[in-house]
Amino acid sequence: MFLEGTESIQKKSLAVAVGVFFGFSPFWGYQLGLGLVAAYIFKINKPIVALFTHVSIAPLIPFIIYGSFRLGGFILGIETNNFVFQSGLTFDAVKNNLLQYFVGSFAVAAIMAFLFGFGSYLLLDFYNKKRNLTSSDA
Repeated sequence: MFLEGTESIQKKSLAVAVGVFFGFSPFWGYQLGLGLVAAYIFKINKPIVALFTHVSIAPLIPFIIYGSFRLGGFILGIETNNFVFQSGLTFDAVKNNLLQYFVGSFAVAAIMAFLFGFGSYLLLDFYNKKRNLTSSDA
C-alpha cells in the first residue's frame, strides 16, 4: 500500500508530512480526525495520514511536551531554564505557559512534518529507482 500504488511519491510524502504534523500538534484527542479532514481537503492518501498521526505514542508524549515548551520559549524569547512549578501544577501555571507551549508545539509539528515528509520522499524515490532498475533487467 505505501510503497506500491498509483499515487505519486510527492502525494505519498505529503500524506506522511500531514499525518506527522497533526500527530505532533497540540490537538490531543483530535489529531486523527483533523488529519483525515486535511487528507480529504488535500485529496491525499487517508490511510497514510491516519498511520502517521500516531507518531505521538504515550512514552514520547512527555518529551514532545517538554520539547515544545522549550522551543516555544526560544521562539518567544522567554527564559525556559526554570521548568519546575514552585507551587505545584496549578491552573495559573498552565495558563501562564500555554502560549509558549502552543507556539513551540506548532514549530515542532512543522519541523517534524518536514523531516518525515522529506525523508519519506527520499526513501520512496530510492525504492522506485531500485524497482525500475530490477524490472528493466528482467
